[in-house]
Amino acid sequence: MLTIINAFFINLCILFTLFTIYFLPFRNRPRLTPQSPLKGRILLGVQTGLIAILLLVNALPFEGVLIDLRNIPVLLAVLFGGWVSGAVAGIILLIGRSLVLFFTDGTMLGLYLAIATIVTLIVLTGLLRKRMDNTRSTLLVFTTISITIFGAAIYTALPLNLFYPVLIVYTLMSYVGTCAAYRLLLELRRHFENVQHQQQLARTDALTGIANRRLLNEAMANLTVEAEEYALILVDIDHFKRVNATCYT
Repeated sequence: MLTIINAFFINLCILFTLFTIYFLPFRNRPRLTPQSPLKGRILLGVQTGLIAILLLVNALPFEGVLIDLRNIPVLLAVLFGGWVSGAVAGIILLIGRSLVLFFTDGTMLGLYLAIATIVTLIVLTGLLRKRMDNTRSTLLVFTTISITIFGAAIYTALPLNLFYPVLIVYTLMSYVGTCAAYRLLLELRRHFENVQHQQQLARTDALTGIANRRLLNEAMANLTVEAEEYALILVDIDHFKRVNATCYT
């Protein structure tokens, strides 16, 4: 039991670390949805697929079956990017699973179960995502589906003395991991949105929205370093007080 818990704990550490790193390309972009540009959804699928492969590499082998939390990044890909992100993540994951079989002494049963679970998971969650929002409740529904599919798969591969401990720990870690990862992504989004807001307030006039002296100084500093020659135009606006009075009224 402790070995199973330790393997899942390592998976969770990898999951949280890589989600934090992979979030950086999206920090200055609008929130990703199934209606977002295709490029962003594909990028999300690639990132989550790579995370799933790394979880797979650190999986716990049982009777030729690899036990890990690879389904969590796939679920989050479907939640935020729809079926496109989920399909990309699933394809990358299955390619990685095939390579693991090729370079190790795994069995074909494990590969067949991996294909069946991932395809079924993406199809079901992709269809449900069209009718549900990207909320924690939706993610919990996805996780329940994932646990059900995974339980059915390992039931055919593991003896009962291993099946029940693995399923119990997997269920607990799946719910904990999906909720914690979802919370982590929300907090990262809020953090970077707050940073952008504070930068906007620091560089522009709150009343008119015009760039202030701080932004001018930053632009001048960049020009001094990067440009060999540049021109500067200064404009003096007469009676600007009238503009302020108009904005206040």
